[in-house]
Amino acid sequence: MTIRTLVIAAAAVSLVACSSNRVTTWQDPATKGQTFKNLAVFAITKDPSVRRTTENAFLMSLTGSTRVTPSYKLATDDELKDKDRLYARIKEAGFDGVVVFRVIAIDERQEEYKSAEFTAAYYSAAYYGGMYYGGFDSYWGNYGAPIYSSTYTVKTQIVQIESTLYAVADRKLVLAQQWKLNNPDSTMDVIEAVVRGAAEELKKAKLVQ
Repeated sequence: MTIRTLVIAAAAVSLVACSSNRVTTWQDPATKGQTFKNLAVFAITKDPSVRRTTENAFLMSLTGSTRVTPSYKLATDDELKDKDRLYARIKEAGFDGVVVFRVIAIDERQEEYKSAEFTAAYYSAAYYGGMYYGGFDSYWGNYGAPIYSSTYTVKTQIVQIESTLYAVADRKLVLAQQWKLNNPDSTMDVIEAVVRGAAEELKKAKLVQ
């Protein structure tokens, strides 16, 4: 591997490493001071293992007196499709709030970057008798600039997740967060970042005990 190739590779790794997570949070002002004591948590996904992992992770993250029940203990994957029946079951079970996690989008972006670019110039015959080629020392001092243009491609995966809290009594939205994660290493990294952040925000807003 040449030095030039190493420089390009290092620049690409640096750009990926600079990726960060962004979070947008909204809370209904009317819910200030409201506290939930019995939550059901739903992870809306086609993968049953991701659903269980996400819901269990939220259960472990939300420590305190507020009770949390994973949805897989309440309904099967097929039963989740019947919203009205599911709501009736949640209400009958005595839950006062529902937390929902769902994927909004997974996008991939590909960008090209130039690592270096040098353009050859045209000089007239008179120029070669001047400063640039006037003597050996002048030539040597200007020698060594390579003439090439190189590019490298950086792929960025953007995962957008939404976490929401609804009040069971009036079915209204209480708190919403949108997460945008760049280049997560794994599904587990996404789950841990979003679930931990959602639990922390609920505690910060004093919506849970």
